[in-house]
Amino acid sequence: MSVGRAGTQNLLRRSLYSKRLMRENQNEFALRERLLIQYADKYYPIKKYAVDLSELSAANKRNYATEDKLWFLYLAGLYREHTEQRARLEGIRPSQKFCLILTIRDPEQKANVYDDITQGFDIHNFWHSNVRISSEVTVPVNQNE
Repeated sequence: MSVGRAGTQNLLRRSLYSKRLMRENQNEFALRERLLIQYADKYYPIKKYAVDLSELSAANKRNYATEDKLWFLYLAGLYREHTEQRARLEGIRPSQKFCLILTIRDPEQKANVYDDITQGFDIHNFWHSNVRISSEVTVPVNQNE
């Protein structure tokens, strides 16, 4: 199995998605993030992106999201002009530590996404760890009242 960028597409590009399906999806997170990025020139050190592959247009779903397609994530650091100028003057390459949290799920719960993704990470030597999310609500009850 070869891993690389040949024949791939950036699935965060809005133009790949069906406008009708995006309009019908009322998921608050996806809507809020799309609006902030598109209209509010969102720039924060913390980036959040949400995509729902079921919203891909039929042609793009066939071209980029079928079972036989490989996927990858490419990250590149972007720096403010001042940082880049200073790095050039000092002859260094700017760098920034980062943390990536990625959630991949099957909303229809038909696939064993967790095990398959984890095995793929292991096979390709990705450093990863699970983030356990749980909430426990404790309500004290005063029996004297």
